[in-house]
Amino acid sequence: MQSPEHQLRRLEPGPTIICAEVRDEAVLLETERGIYYTLNAVAARTWQLSVQGLPLARVRGALLSEFDVTEAQLTSDLDRFVDDMARLDLARIVNG
Repeated sequence: MQSPEHQLRRLEPGPTIICAEVRDEAVLLETERGIYYTLNAVAARTWQLSVQGLPLARVRGALLSEFDVTEAQLTSDLDRFVDDMARLDLARIVNG
């Protein structure tokens, strides 16, 4: 079981990020550098839920109910997505 602090972690989009939804995908624009990123359907939904301020534990639960994926695979993919967003300065990980 995850610690309470880990349960409350959330992904906070950066202030220079603009998101446009295109069908079931999304495009992120990092306005300072002028770089575009394309998100597939699962990543787009993850971004959408994160923008709403949901803790990552709730994002994970929502994705599990919406997509046909194993819990292990989703957990791995979500961790990688969060790490990538932070590494690319598109979002930051906030505790609580």
